[in-house]
Amino acid sequence: MENIYPIDLKRGLTNEQVKQRTARGLANISRTKTSKSYTQIIVGNLFSWFNVICFLLAGALIAVGSYQNLIFMVVFLANLMIGILQEVKAKKIVDKIAVIYETRVSVMREGEITHINVNEVVLDDIILFKNGNQVCADCEILDGEIEVNESMLTGESKPIKKSVGDKIFGGSFVVSGTCTARATNVGKNTYSSTLVKKAKQIKANQSEILKTLNIIIKSIGVILIPLGILTFVDTYTKQNLSETITKTAASIIGMMPVGMFLLTSVSLVVGVINLAKKKTLVQDLYCIEMLARANVLCLDKTGTLTDGTMVVRNVLPLNCELDKIDEIMASYVAATKTENLTNDALARRFLLNYKGSLYESKAVLEFSSERKFSAVKLNKLGTFMLGAPEFVTNNLDKDSQQTIKNLTQDGFRVLVLCKSNERMDDKMSKDNTPISLFAIEDNIRPDAKKTVEWFQNNGVEVKVISGDNIDTVSNICKKVGIKGYDSCISLEGLPDEKVMEIANQYNIFGRVSPEQKCLLIKSMRKSGKKVAMTGDGVNDILAFKESDCSIAMASGSEATRSASNIIMLENSFSSMPNIVSEGRRVINNISKASSLFLTKTFFTMFLTIFVLVSRSYIYPLEPNQIFMWETFFIGIPAFLLALQPSNQPVKGSFIASLTSKALPGAIVLFLGAIGCYVYCGITSQQTLLPTLISYTATFGAATILLNMCLPLNKFRGSVFLSMVVACLVFLLAIPKNIFNYLTITSKELVFILISVLLIACLYVFLKWLFEKFFKYNKKIHKKMSN
Repeated sequence: MENIYPIDLKRGLTNEQVKQRTARGLANISRTKTSKSYTQIIVGNLFSWFNVICFLLAGALIAVGSYQNLIFMVVFLANLMIGILQEVKAKKIVDKIAVIYETRVSVMREGEITHINVNEVVLDDIILFKNGNQVCADCEILDGEIEVNESMLTGESKPIKKSVGDKIFGGSFVVSGTCTARATNVGKNTYSSTLVKKAKQIKANQSEILKTLNIIIKSIGVILIPLGILTFVDTYTKQNLSETITKTAASIIGMMPVGMFLLTSVSLVVGVINLAKKKTLVQDLYCIEMLARANVLCLDKTGTLTDGTMVVRNVLPLNCELDKIDEIMASYVAATKTENLTNDALARRFLLNYKGSLYESKAVLEFSSERKFSAVKLNKLGTFMLGAPEFVTNNLDKDSQQTIKNLTQDGFRVLVLCKSNERMDDKMSKDNTPISLFAIEDNIRPDAKKTVEWFQNNGVEVKVISGDNIDTVSNICKKVGIKGYDSCISLEGLPDEKVMEIANQYNIFGRVSPEQKCLLIKSMRKSGKKVAMTGDGVNDILAFKESDCSIAMASGSEATRSASNIIMLENSFSSMPNIVSEGRRVINNISKASSLFLTKTFFTMFLTIFVLVSRSYIYPLEPNQIFMWETFFIGIPAFLLALQPSNQPVKGSFIASLTSKALPGAIVLFLGAIGCYVYCGITSQQTLLPTLISYTATFGAATILLNMCLPLNKFRGSVFLSMVVACLVFLLAIPKNIFNYLTITSKELVFILISVLLIACLYVFLKWLFEKFFKYNKKIHKKMSN
């Protein structure tokens, strides 16, 4: 896009020029939306597949005057409103927090540096970029030199040098250096926008709940439509149109687990709200599930186990006077623009209190995680390199090597300052002289040990993946109590195949490059593990993209926050257990409560198929005759039980868990219905059949709910008792003709009680049998996979 207005590159745009460009649609507003609008929330809740069917069935019942059977719409509409209101509430809370932590960028306008939101950038804005920034628009570099990672655009993870005149593209991120650049393309015209899916390389959603819900929708849809048509045709040959529509509607409504989908979405939304109250921003709804399923937690030492503050504890001169080192380092630190914890510590030690004059820098090679050193050419002094010993020099004597070993074993990070006699390059200089060692100490978080202990005691394997020296990392891991701290390995120089091979053999990894972090995560996931990754630097982004759930610190780089699923707004590692516990609560409770809805679905399918196969009967129930079951022993208790605490690790597949819980209940209730057919056939009281089936299924479902509430505590006991009492009061209080219930005698009452008792006993046995079956299948599958 051409520069359509003249601008002063030194002063940036004027306010008038900004207004002109904004008016012409030349602002950096992307078509990509990060959250649902209010319209999308309402439309999404209203017009789901099952909701449309419910509206059509309600219309059909109204058309034939079966108004008393519209009572299911009361529950349906109530659920619909709850879902919409909860999503709107979550959106308001999350949006409010997100505004505070929106990505901002520094631009030059009217000759002054100002900080604006990325979507306020306009064409020709003069933007200042530094390490950790994500490039927000296509730009041309006007001044400075940087290295960028374009992996989100090209898949290539190696840093690329960019200098004056070079193009940098929106979506890439700065890994070292600083520069001033002019925005040449913004919004939908940027290179990343034209790449669509390839641009951000978004991996497919790994949510098992989402996959299971989609399978259920498709499966039930395939079964429901033909069964509904067959039921209509079969009933129409035996009854009038009004009765046919009523019976068909009852069958279809019974087969739809509408509340299960609402329960899932509401539970996840409530989880988002609860995490927001704990100062945790969820950027992907279903990542709550992935975090709950995580059985491996990978940590980057700095900023996670340590609090992000560093101090230079010791300066050890080598072949150089201490005063001269202070002079060199003051000039060195002043010349570099990289902002990281190490540079901050060096600046506090050498620059802030330095009173002398500084040497002018002729050239600067900023630090990057890839090469692990920086370099500065100082006028009259020469070229100096500063970084990890093994990446800077091979010329250390034995005493210095032993000193470094002792320091790293004590948990210090050691840097070496060398003077090079060769030209400055991004590779180690062979002809250099070590002139000083710096011992830098990370401050361990006071809550790190307790937090690590929580994870290790709750079925989560803790691994530390760091770019630091392995001895330094191991020492810190020992202090915080990470298992396997003494069985550690450095990945320096290891081939990719070896890195992936040892990923599951060690817990502590040192000298890890950003690409190797990614390989480690990939290998762990390939072995069947669910991996959560925490970090705060640009060197963590590749691993974030590969992990099941990524958690960024708010104090980290904006590129890291942008790539993460969850942002910890208070930068507190100690809040991680709360986040995981919330995820486990949501997923475990969804799994349990959803089975109540699916039990009704399977039961109705079995009953419908039985009626169609028998050819002698019509579907017995009307829509309002499953109201008590659906309300008191499915809907209300499911939502209440979904709120209870649950910190048990999430085990097994979601669909297997659902099926193993729902099928036994559906089978025993169906057998109870068959018992009702037999009883009515023997006693020649066919008119009582709908009443008996409704009562038997309703109170049989109560025993299933009781089993789900075990072991009883104050909360679960209260839920069960209140539902039973509410159902009995409702049954005694309502006029029976509204639900077409017939009066039953003491004989029928005894039959119902015996049936319910048998249902309860058989359910316990079948549930145990199904659990054994699924566990056995899991073992067989695991053996075959190995």
